[in-house]
Amino acid sequence: MSHDDLQLNNKAIEYVVALAEHKTISAAAEAVFISQPAMSHFIRSLEQRLGFKLFNRIGNQYIPTYEGERYLYHARRIMMDEAQMCSEFAEMKKEGRGQIRFVLPTLRSDYILPHLIALYHGLHPNVELIVREVHSRLLEKVLLNGEVDFAIMNTRIKSPDIASEFIRYDEVLLAIPADHPCAGMGLHMPDSRFPQIDISLFQNDQFILQKTDQRTRETADDLFRAAKISPRIMVETHSIEAALGIVGNGVGVCFAPETYIYQSRFAKQLRFFSLGYPEAVYDISIAYLKKSYHPRYYEDFIAATKTAILHNKHDAPLP
Repeated sequence: MSHDDLQLNNKAIEYVVALAEHKTISAAAEAVFISQPAMSHFIRSLEQRLGFKLFNRIGNQYIPTYEGERYLYHARRIMMDEAQMCSEFAEMKKEGRGQIRFVLPTLRSDYILPHLIALYHGLHPNVELIVREVHSRLLEKVLLNGEVDFAIMNTRIKSPDIASEFIRYDEVLLAIPADHPCAGMGLHMPDSRFPQIDISLFQNDQFILQKTDQRTRETADDLFRAAKISPRIMVETHSIEAALGIVGNGVGVCFAPETYIYQSRFAKQLRFFSLGYPEAVYDISIAYLKKSYHPRYYEDFIAATKTAILHNKHDAPLP
C-alpha cells in the first residue's frame, strides 16, 4: 500500500463518517445525498484500495473494525481542523457566522439546554449550535476524537490534552418522602444547604436506584460499601425524575444530584439530605482541547454555558 492509497479526501471522510454514525447503507446514503448502490460501491472500492476492511457487517448494520476506528479518528481530526479553519476565516471576515459543536451528558440536557440555547442564540444568531447527548463515560472520548468543540463534563478529566473551566459543584443527595420517620432528622451544617444524615439509618428502606452504568449509581454503590450496607433494591431506572417521582409518592428512597432536584416537579413532596461523603460531590466544568483555535464567539459560548448552569442553582425553593 502506497502513501497515495492512504490519502484522505473530503468525499471519503464524509462517506465513512456518515456510515459509522448512521450504521446502515440506506441511512448513510440519504445523509450524504447519494444512492445506496453508490454508497456501497464507494465503501467497497475504498476498502480495496486501502487493503483492509473499515467495517464489519452484522445484519444490516455496519460496525467499524479496529482499522476503521483508527481511520475515523484521523478523519474526524481533519474535519475538526477544517471546521476551525472555516471559523477562523469567518471571524477574520467579520461575518459573524460560525458553528459550535458541543456534547453534554444525556440526563443533564433537560435543565441545561433551554437556558443555554436561548441565551447564546440571542448573542450570536448566526452561529449554528450542534448538540450531542451521550453517556458521561463517552464525553472525553468524543472531545479527544475531534467530534465536538466543547464538552460539558461531570467526570474527572484524565487527558493532559484537555483544558477545562470549573462551573460549580454538584452533590449527590439522598431523597426521602416528606412523611418519612427520618424527615425531620439530620445535622445542619454551616456550609451546606442540606442537613447531613447517616446513610445507615436507611439500611432497612427500599431503594430506587439508577442503572449500574450511570454515575449516580456508581456513587450510591460507593456509599453502600463505605457504610457496609447491602441495600434492598426495589427497582432500577435510568430516569432520575422517575426515581424522584416514585419516592415522592411515598415509596422507598433514592439518590439524585443537586442540579436535578430544582427542576423536579416532585421536589416539594420530598426531603433531601447530604451524606457527608466527599466522593459524592462532582465538579461540573466545560472542557475543550488545549491546542484548538478559539474564535471570539467561543468565549461567549463558555460564558453562556456557565450562566445557564448557574441559573438552575437555588432557582426553585425546596421545603
